[in-house]
Amino acid sequence: MANPRQRRKSRSGSHSAVKQSKRAKKNLRKHPAIKGPKALQDAWDKKKTIKQNYEAMGLVHSLNPVAQGGTEKTLIVPMSEPEPSLAPTSAPSNPLPAGRGRIIRDENGVVIGVELPTETEVPVVDQKGEKEVWGEPMDDSDDEADKMISPEALDWVKIGKGAPKEESGPSGLGISQKKKGKGVVGALEKLSASGVKTQRHASMHEIVWLKELVAVHGTDIGAMAHDLKRNVWQKTPGEIKRAINKAGGFEKLKAV
Repeated sequence: MANPRQRRKSRSGSHSAVKQSKRAKKNLRKHPAIKGPKALQDAWDKKKTIKQNYEAMGLVHSLNPVAQGGTEKTLIVPMSEPEPSLAPTSAPSNPLPAGRGRIIRDENGVVIGVELPTETEVPVVDQKGEKEVWGEPMDDSDDEADKMISPEALDWVKIGKGAPKEESGPSGLGISQKKKGKGVVGALEKLSASGVKTQRHASMHEIVWLKELVAVHGTDIGAMAHDLKRNVWQKTPGEIKRAINKAGGFEKLKAV
């Protein structure tokens, strides 16, 4: 049963539901700022997802080799390798009849191979002109399939024997997008090659703490790590060593 006050509020003309402002809705739809090099910001398309942007620029979206759903798999036609023919040690000269074979053994009687008769090519009879009881036989050649495909699709569709041995699915990238992606990758590689290592600086409180440790223990980093009174954050020897190097070394801490 509803509260009587809620009924009066719904009938009242002064009451109105709280509406979200347009600015708040716009902020929800606003894309976050792209933080990175200028080349990456210029090539970023806000209408695409992160994965699509990385693929368009020729970059790897994730270092995880196991891709999640939504990835087109590469179509690979298995290549048929010719089976190695076993050369018989002593093959008789008489030919084998059709449908039969000959077991080949070595001197000890162990089976080392099987000889089969050579298959003779059967002449192909064109049945396009013949008619069966139920009508003309169906043409299952590739020419009939090519007639059913539009000329635009024939540029990338391969059927039957004309298919390449390794063919990948369409990536969805045009020539201009691929050139743009190569340009972005080149700019990023050039930027990383000419980059300068960022200089790190220790904070004022960290310098005071390190100065106290150096004043008590000198250069013994192991003793600094085991000092329960001063090493209240339980820093490891490696962390203390990196902090001292970031602060300028033992000489600078002793001079302060």
